[in-house]
Amino acid sequence: MHRLVALAAALCAALVGIGLAGSSSSANPHAARAVGCVARWRAVAHGTSVPILDSVAAVSATDVWMAGSSGESPVIAHWDGHSFRFIRPVAGPGDLTGIAAVDHGDVWAVGYSGKTTAVRRPLVLHWDGARWRSLTVPVPIGSLSDVRAFSASSVWAVGGAGNGAASVRAIVLVWNGRTWRTTFLGARESSLSALDGSSPDDIWAVGGARLDAPLMASQEPLVIHWDALGWRESYRQKSGSFVPNVDPWIIDFGAVTVRDRNDIWSLAHHFADYGEYVLHWNGKRQRVADEDLGNAWFLDIAAPSAKDVWAVGRLGYEPSRPLVARWTGYSFESQVTSFDQLRNGSLNAASALSAVEIWAVGDHLVARYSC
Repeated sequence: MHRLVALAAALCAALVGIGLAGSSSSANPHAARAVGCVARWRAVAHGTSVPILDSVAAVSATDVWMAGSSGESPVIAHWDGHSFRFIRPVAGPGDLTGIAAVDHGDVWAVGYSGKTTAVRRPLVLHWDGARWRSLTVPVPIGSLSDVRAFSASSVWAVGGAGNGAASVRAIVLVWNGRTWRTTFLGARESSLSALDGSSPDDIWAVGGARLDAPLMASQEPLVIHWDALGWRESYRQKSGSFVPNVDPWIIDFGAVTVRDRNDIWSLAHHFADYGEYVLHWNGKRQRVADEDLGNAWFLDIAAPSAKDVWAVGRLGYEPSRPLVARWTGYSFESQVTSFDQLRNGSLNAASALSAVEIWAVGDHLVARYSC
């Protein structure tokens, strides 16, 4: 761990020295409107000394938590405003795919331990301000993909329970401050990949479920909503639901961002186009905000305001490069960044504190949008 810390510190110093960390992009018509502030994307750290990071949770500009894997082992990264600290919270193989924070002394990370699907066990870690510890969950086999923390007594995690594709069922776990309880367990082969909500009484979780019908696209979207009375499933076939029939070939969802009940952004996988659609729900109807961008793949969305929406992912294949795109009101437009020249990488997740403070993480890359 000490070697990782030293490498990270040296890397950050080198970046400052060559001007990459502070280099500016080309003129950006969407630059922050604050007086005296010209926000831009820059690489804070990159290279093989940075782990593969799958999730990020920004508490403040000087308190950013990241989760992923390094050498097939779970890893946590923390930015304190000056340098990174990398932690291996548990021994053995596994991965951390979701992280969320209530504050600096209350951080949650989820994923799985074990190498193969047959032996994977859900992994839940909690930071209490002094140390990371592992918590037992009521799911012996499976994995967790995402987590959201509204308070110390309201933490939600989603994933799949069971082993083998035919036996995995979507699951939602909730921490009430004392113990974990199962609030949703799918009745068929399914899994949940992401969740978000405006409050503990308005939570959306998305993923995919297998169809019994013998269709070419043997999977359909799974979208569930919690309104404090219980979970309700919404499928694309039900008009007026979160997923109306915008396209019959949308097979599942990979990400969801909830600003409020009437402002929800999601990423849907399309069977025929082998790509993603960006969907927007305004409380009354769902519309395709952006169709497949060819060789661009979006992996996460951050929306600090109703008119300020960002998507991150990758562009191209072997080699690929990190992709940042911004919503223009009509479509997503790729942005010029200081890390465009990086190859064989992607941005996997984003977290927005404000319109001028956004963090994104990916394959051996930590990026920041700020003044």
